[in-house]
Amino acid sequence: MISASELGGAGCRRAGRAFVCLLFAAALWAPAVGAEESDEARATARRLAAEGSEAFERRDFERALTLFDEAGSLVQAPTIALMQARTLAELGRLASAAERYSAAQQTAAADASNPAFQSAAEDAARELSALKPRIPTLRVKLVGSESRGAQVTIDGQAVPPETLSIDRWVDPGPHEVAVRTAAGASSARTITVAEGSREEVVFSLEPVVRVPVAAPRRSPAEGGSPAHPPESTRPRTLGWLTLGTGAALTGAGAVLGVLALGHKSDLDAACKPGCPPDYEDDIDSYRLERNLSYVGFALGAAGLGAGTYLLLRSDPSGAGAAVGLSVGGVSVSGRFQ
Repeated sequence: MISASELGGAGCRRAGRAFVCLLFAAALWAPAVGAEESDEARATARRLAAEGSEAFERRDFERALTLFDEAGSLVQAPTIALMQARTLAELGRLASAAERYSAAQQTAAADASNPAFQSAAEDAARELSALKPRIPTLRVKLVGSESRGAQVTIDGQAVPPETLSIDRWVDPGPHEVAVRTAAGASSARTITVAEGSREEVVFSLEPVVRVPVAAPRRSPAEGGSPAHPPESTRPRTLGWLTLGTGAALTGAGAVLGVLALGHKSDLDAACKPGCPPDYEDDIDSYRLERNLSYVGFALGAAGLGAGTYLLLRSDPSGAGAAVGLSVGGVSVSGRFQ
């Protein structure tokens, strides 16, 4: 003869029979919950859980989750946590569902003698194991001298600096990742992750560098010295062109450097102790990107220096231009004459 407890456990194992499971589990809460929970609270929780189960059966998952959350706020029971997890999974909120599955297992430990609680914990462990491969992960990597002290947020929530290097569970869909350096520079990106994917967002953080160059002279009518002859505009134009080219090459070197770092991270993870034969193309790509990055930085630095020298030489009286390197890239500002 099958006991009532065994019948309840079998019903709970059928994910499609949420209504039967919750109605039976509700009958078992009273002797197991803490004394601080009143009879009225338990009765209200039972009613809310039953209504939530009906909504779940109708596939009205938003309504079901609201009811289960209200019931769970009154009574901490693994049966309710289990149904919250199932509902969140149906809504595509996989990371949140995993948290509720874990909560179901933890709360069941409070009453090891309750068959319904133990059955819910077993179901939660089994379903969580099946869910984990579907949950996407997101990692944020900061590179560059301005990484120290930078603040990172994902969907507006601050990420502790010590957890940046780990893969964190996120729900499938779009997520906004933002970073702000200690100097006040900021950047943000939106990334869309798919079920089961592993994503990484890399921010290259470099300090802002300002290079003073020539300021414009006043015209004779404004009390200034006579204007330069037309020949003096040639070094200035050449200086701006050289400066712009240097800035572009520096930016290209930074981009290639970030790509090389990404390849290196993947190779470090796969090449233990040696690299498999099918990683030869990845190794070649990493070396090419690294070497091109070095060349870009070298030529860029030469261009910035030569351009600055030409501008200063054409008019050494002040500062009328600036070169900026930041998380947004490389910028050159000033006035052409």
